[in-house]
Amino acid sequence: MKKIIIVLSFCILLQPLLFATGGSDAVSSSERGSYLARLGRLIPPNEIYVEAYIAQSDYNYPLPAAGALSVIPAAGYRDDTAYLMVGLMGRKEDFAALPPMNICFVIDISGSMSAQNKLDWVKESFHIFIEQVRPEDFVSVVIFDNQIELLIAPGQIKSREDRDQFRKQVDALGPRGNTNIYGGMEMGYQQVEANYRPEYTNRVILLTDGMDNASGKTKKEFLDFCTFYRDRNINISTIALGEQADINLMVDMAIAGGGSSRFISDRTVMEQTFGSELDRLVVTAVKNLSMELVLSDGVTLKETWGYSYWTNANTVHYSLDTLHNGDYETIMAEAVLTRPMVPGTVLANFYLSYEDSRGIAQREGPFPLTLGPDSGSLITDPRVREAEGYIALAKGLIDIGNRYIEINGLQTDFNIQRDEQFRNAGAHTREAQHDIPDTSEIAALRKTIIGKLDECLGIIHFLNNRLTEINESLGGGIYAKEPGILENYDNIFTTSMEFYTGESQS
Repeated sequence: MKKIIIVLSFCILLQPLLFATGGSDAVSSSERGSYLARLGRLIPPNEIYVEAYIAQSDYNYPLPAAGALSVIPAAGYRDDTAYLMVGLMGRKEDFAALPPMNICFVIDISGSMSAQNKLDWVKESFHIFIEQVRPEDFVSVVIFDNQIELLIAPGQIKSREDRDQFRKQVDALGPRGNTNIYGGMEMGYQQVEANYRPEYTNRVILLTDGMDNASGKTKKEFLDFCTFYRDRNINISTIALGEQADINLMVDMAIAGGGSSRFISDRTVMEQTFGSELDRLVVTAVKNLSMELVLSDGVTLKETWGYSYWTNANTVHYSLDTLHNGDYETIMAEAVLTRPMVPGTVLANFYLSYEDSRGIAQREGPFPLTLGPDSGSLITDPRVREAEGYIALAKGLIDIGNRYIEINGLQTDFNIQRDEQFRNAGAHTREAQHDIPDTSEIAALRKTIIGKLDECLGIIHFLNNRLTEINESLGGGIYAKEPGILENYDNIFTTSMEFYTGESQS
């Protein structure tokens, strides 16, 4: 989830801002963003996906009373912006009642898996998994570093001896070598294909903490390979472990391969994923979802998030390959109301088509999205209100990231000019440099940097106030990691601001 974390540090005189590189999607993006912020790093704007922040909450969508999924429409507005929201919730069945599984786990055992004892997370999680496996399930394990090995051939776990043997083989793994993700994935697909049964859940589950550095394959080759098997009803789900994992690749592989992706930063989340939430990673509730959001007259689309989409006149078309068992999905759209509308007005209607677990085509709708009553500064519907906070946060972090790119350039110019000034003055110690006044050019750069830092701090404070307001209105406890992200951002920018304003300028 090995991509290098780039730390930009600027001259010994400057208090640096730290900028991490990476990629992401859905929940993976927001989880990784929170993780990097805790490390004191800024999240670059191209790693922030608004839909990922929206998708991290399940919004307490109700499980379907009957059928394969439930549809939960909602709408609200703040100022001149309307928010349209559609939640989808897949059915939830007990593990014992799920269709039989044909699964191959593809495990990264490269040297980097020793960091944070990530390979131990995997081992402990398999202890949980193997106790759930049923006699009809087929399980295999492929391991890879720069070499590929079939650790456990496809077979059924039918006895305590089988479970103990499986556990011993996984427990014996140790980290080594480089990272050939493509080769591991390829062998994993082969194991599932060898035991393919149309009535089974046929799935590869890839676990890695790095980026492919041994196969020589392009990203397109990865995605084409995943698509090839998805079209043959063999899907792939990906688990990215730790800060240096190539999330972009992991997420795109899951999308192309008809599966789901997770970013995991600690042992607890890993064990949860292999325990109570394994079905959300593996088992399909419905597939081939085709959805339409038909906007009413006077409602103009501004922006939308949630899966592949295209627009035609007043209709937004969305597509989603798979909704997993017990899993949830959220579509959000921002729209402009071009004429006055009273509470109770239908802003849009939602329709969807899909195939259920039996392969039978279904069509549902319309589901009306109705404008709620005006409640002043807060959106009436609590789900929409919560989602609006995530949208504000993600957009604000993107804004900060873009501003920091500009600050970074200014800091580089500042460093160059200060270094040249110190060399010309023969100032080789920190004390001597401290007493040298800024030139007019350096003073102007310093002033500009301070102004830009102040703008970023202003955005941070605005976001903190907005999230606090929404959180309090919802009874507290809604936003878990978001205040921490903003606090870390505030510390980063405040420290840099103190350097520029506190250093002698005369």
